[in-house]
Amino acid sequence: MDEEVPKIKPAFIKTMTEKYGDSLEHAKQIADSFIQIFLDSVNYGFSLNHSVPYSYIGYINAWLRYYYPLEFCTAGLQIWRKDEAKRVKFLDFANRNKIVILPSRFGKSKGNYTVLKSKNQIFEGTVGIKGLNETIGNKLYELSNKYTFNTFTDLLLCIYEPVKNIEVNGKSIPLSEVYTSGDKAYLKELYNGIKKGTVIEKTFDLGLDLNKRGMLSLIQLDYFSMFGNAKKLEMILEHFKQEYNKSRKTFDANQRAYLECLDIENDSKIRDYTYADKARFEFALLGKPRTTIPNIKSMIAMVLKVNEYSNKVRISVYDMRSGRTAQLFVKKQLFKEQRLEEGSIIIMRNVAKKPRVVMVDGRWQQSHDKYDYWLTDLVNSNK
Repeated sequence: MDEEVPKIKPAFIKTMTEKYGDSLEHAKQIADSFIQIFLDSVNYGFSLNHSVPYSYIGYINAWLRYYYPLEFCTAGLQIWRKDEAKRVKFLDFANRNKIVILPSRFGKSKGNYTVLKSKNQIFEGTVGIKGLNETIGNKLYELSNKYTFNTFTDLLLCIYEPVKNIEVNGKSIPLSEVYTSGDKAYLKELYNGIKKGTVIEKTFDLGLDLNKRGMLSLIQLDYFSMFGNAKKLEMILEHFKQEYNKSRKTFDANQRAYLECLDIENDSKIRDYTYADKARFEFALLGKPRTTIPNIKSMIAMVLKVNEYSNKVRISVYDMRSGRTAQLFVKKQLFKEQRLEEGSIIIMRNVAKKPRVVMVDGRWQQSHDKYDYWLTDLVNSNK
């Protein structure tokens, strides 16, 4: 290559001088610089210390992709989490390999994507949730493996109450058991024992920095769905935060708050949030909805993005029946009448296919092969 490339120099100089009127001296200077750059690029591109490692990387990736598709997909989703175009490609890869990707769930998810190899599943993590991070997901996963929680109230008690057990005569009693089985006389006896030093409060710091807002976000995304619907769990959280005080020295008031939370948890009449509410939570906390409404006849959608022009508005919508997104145009007047904005839930009554107006030879005219879709009739349920 070092011998062949310089042979183009005479032809290069001839073209520069005869066709472009360049001086002989300047043409030679450009030719030498051009040839040197080309040679440097060639030598770098084909050197063994460059090509061999990249060949190995390509081979290893192909091998992992074929023999470990689940792990390969998980790694790709973790690395390209913020690159939507590449993320879509990995989601397509997952679909072709019958890999199921599930939302974050307590006891299943960690901070980042987590593999469940036995079921060919991948669980999303907490790192992609607004206001949360990877550490919170990892700590919650550790918590789910260390303890068994029969109720959501017990989980809240474990997270927000530093006292985990009461030690009486060498026997360790969980605080939840104290609240469920102790009467007033027993609680008073424990309180007096703590003051005397005969009863010991066992504390333990989980290292979990999860405030009320973060817990509420997880509830609204059905992270704790194993304990009940989101509406009920939110009511339990609100009551617990309002009535339970970890700074109290006596047990009776906190016992009452704990038992009242259990009463809410056992109420089977509390209905969950609507599909529209869930989609709004997802849009606010994840940046995109994922809820779909099965067997629905109406075309219900969420407005994801709005771009206003002089006489029309382009909106990106999420179809809650199919789970797909689409780009639609709306007349400016209809847009203003319905007061559309990002996050609006709309009923699409009619969508029309119209030829796109394009510029041809300096004139605007209707295209014969390009079309736009116009939302001509809709109802904004947020109005």
